[in-house]
Amino acid sequence: DYAGGGGWYKDSVTVSFTANGDPALSDGSPGSGVNEATLSAPQTFATDGSHTASGTVSDNAGNASSPGTLAVQVDATPPSLHIGCPSQALFGATSATASVTASDGQSGLAQDPSGTVPIDTSTVGPKVTTRTATDNVGHETTASCTTQVVYSKVITASSAKALVVKAGEAVELASGAKVSANVTVKAGGALDIEGGTVSGTVVATGANAIRLCGARVTGALTISSAIGPVAVGAVGCAGNMIYGKTTIKNNHGRVTASGNQFENSVVVKENTNGVNVVGNQIAGALTVLGNTGAVVDRPNTVDGTSKIQ
Repeated sequence: DYAGGGGWYKDSVTVSFTANGDPALSDGSPGSGVNEATLSAPQTFATDGSHTASGTVSDNAGNASSPGTLAVQVDATPPSLHIGCPSQALFGATSATASVTASDGQSGLAQDPSGTVPIDTSTVGPKVTTRTATDNVGHETTASCTTQVVYSKVITASSAKALVVKAGEAVELASGAKVSANVTVKAGGALDIEGGTVSGTVVATGANAIRLCGARVTGALTISSAIGPVAVGAVGCAGNMIYGKTTIKNNHGRVTASGNQFENSVVVKENTNGVNVVGNQIAGALTVLGNTGAVVDRPNTVDGTSKIQ
């Protein structure tokens, strides 16, 4: 089943023997002939490792042959696979990873998933990491682990104070909650507005992640230099109502702005990991320029001028 490393058989191998004739005697006369009834029976090996099959046959005079031998290797065991995940990770965390270790003591690995796997922290909830190891004869082992992505703080009530999300914090502004002041997200922080209202501006610089779903923002929305994903409306995420100017600039994670109502101009530029700006109603101008990666910027309904890639 696999010729590398001396050859390996999957699960089991049966070695059979055949007679190779009876040589002539020293004076050239024929021997007594082979007694087929004395031929060794087939031998089956079904455990891991190297095995030696050995068989003989006798002639009709009772003389036994020297043994005929053959070494064979059997791989009867799937690979070993372990995945370790943190039990929890914060929304937007950039360092959350699963550790994968795979090995195979017989034929070796054809597919080795060993290493670290980033955990998706762009939304909260259980995140399952699954990997498969395959050995060279086709055995597979699949393992998984689960990490619960959570917020460090959830705001459900109304507040007249400005909200500052600091580095290492992951804050949700829940449905029905209202901040009657400005919201600032500092570098290393993460904000998810899930149906909440901000009666002021939202400014995020260097955030780990920004997500707005069903949000209402009366002031300007400015998101720049984010490390992780930026989602202002997305698949499975309700569109937002943004009254002030929206600027999404120089972000390093994937940028999505989908299904929103913008009552002012929208600028999406110089983002480095692709953008998806579609299905928006824009009362002002739309500018989508200087972005790298995959860029999708239509269709949108724009009342003002459009400058798109």
